[in-house]
Amino acid sequence: MDQDKNNDQPQQRAAVPEPSKPAKQGFLHKTGIYGLELGVAMVTMVILATVLSFGAFALSQYIYGTASASVGQLALWSAASTIVWLPVVYIFYLRSGAYIDRNPTVVNNSVQRAFVVIYQVIMLLTVIAFSFTAVYSMLNAFVQAHDMAETLVTVSLPALVSALIFAGAFVAFFRHPVIGRKVFATALLVVSILIVIPVILYSMVTLRATNMDTNRSADMYRLQSAVSAYYNTNSRKLPDSLSALPSSTRDGLNNAISEYQYTKKSDVEYELCATFSKDTTDESSKPSSSTYYANGASNYYAHSAGKQCYTEKQPTYTNYYDLYNNSTKDPSSY
Repeated sequence: MDQDKNNDQPQQRAAVPEPSKPAKQGFLHKTGIYGLELGVAMVTMVILATVLSFGAFALSQYIYGTASASVGQLALWSAASTIVWLPVVYIFYLRSGAYIDRNPTVVNNSVQRAFVVIYQVIMLLTVIAFSFTAVYSMLNAFVQAHDMAETLVTVSLPALVSALIFAGAFVAFFRHPVIGRKVFATALLVVSILIVIPVILYSMVTLRATNMDTNRSADMYRLQSAVSAYYNTNSRKLPDSLSALPSSTRDGLNNAISEYQYTKKSDVEYELCATFSKDTTDESSKPSSSTYYANGASNYYAHSAGKQCYTEKQPTYTNYYDLYNNSTKDPSSY
């Protein structure tokens, strides 16, 4: 009877589980054309490692205080390049890595292995070159008579940092990653920030000061030329102050005329002063000797930091015959 009752009851079907939907993949885990994205990742990794190396050398120059205007421009180029290339490397490295994680056998593809080997040979040779530079410069610093700190800071240290950067790029595409790809990408991001941010800050301060000093030097030449013109057109008399110069001269300066000091010392001699931010006495960005002899002025581009005064003397020749016969002399000596 009980069995008949059980047969009369409708049988319940076992619940069939619905097929699970595939997890939605994020942008960094998708791959469009794997070969292309892997190639982009490797090429841009080389570019990024190179510009970071330039940035390391420029930063070391800033730290030691020997960065010139050309180094500052190189530093800005390195920072701008890093800002552009870092996201490209980050995206394509993770996207191609995600494809490898889903399809592990792809690393055995002969074409991929050939390109990866070429890439790794280039990286390895670069690591060796920078390592040699770091070791040789350190050894050389200890045997030189000059201050070895400059060599250690401006050559050995950035060379060592560059070797580490390229070593990281070398292991990035191992068939069996030494570290997780996300960890490597994050580490690359951190290293880039640690180099780029100081480079940008140093460049903003240093290049601005350098450009302002260049403007001051150019203004000094304009003022010297204006004083000479005033002297020649006013019966060989020097102006009593800079305010006596034509308004076109004063208005054409890069900075306010109040930034410059003028002192009349005699009928033919005067002093021009300006305050500079940087010491450029050891830099090569100075006017040529022909410029110097052509206008008889001091070299305003070569100066120490702080207030600098230059004594100028108006030539006292009476005709061009005297000037021609003494053309090998400094006009300020007449």
